[in-house]
Amino acid sequence: MPNWVYNDFAIECDNAIVLMSVCVFLSEGDRLIDFNNVIPCPSELNDSELHTYGGGERKAAERDKKRKEAKDKFGFCNSIDFATEMWGTKWNACDIKHGGIQKDGDWFAIYKFKTAWCPPIPVIVRLSERFVDCKFHLYCTEECGNFDPVHYEIKGGKVISQKPFCPSDFEQSDK
Repeated sequence: MPNWVYNDFAIECDNAIVLMSVCVFLSEGDRLIDFNNVIPCPSELNDSELHTYGGGERKAAERDKKRKEAKDKFGFCNSIDFATEMWGTKWNACDIKHGGIQKDGDWFAIYKFKTAWCPPIPVIVRLSERFVDCKFHLYCTEECGNFDPVHYEIKGGKVISQKPFCPSDFEQSDK
């Protein structure tokens, strides 16, 4: 079971059409965010044989051969190795919620999602390379406190700032 990272994700843009293009680009079917749309994992790496163990010597030798072939062809033995390296997190976004589109000077699209162990910084950096007119904000907290809450601002393929933040600054007050 992973330590979950809670990601609050905002896409900022002065053009509503460009902002909607980003939202459409990110989604796949019922998924509001699919990292495969940004950095595609080769489908061959999803082969369940590449992720299993056991089964005797012969089965292990066949599996080792398949893993070596995958590593030679794609640079990774399986989809988990790919995701960890290329996305920065073990799995795709989970428990995705869309907070809608807002206008506050610029246009904003708001999302919340979870990732396993780490935030998906490489995905957001790559997304920012494709949509250079947008600024991407990622607020991340890890459920066990293994890293301090951090706010990343990403634009044009670069992390332009990385600052700690206090999650309580965002909580609604009943007062």
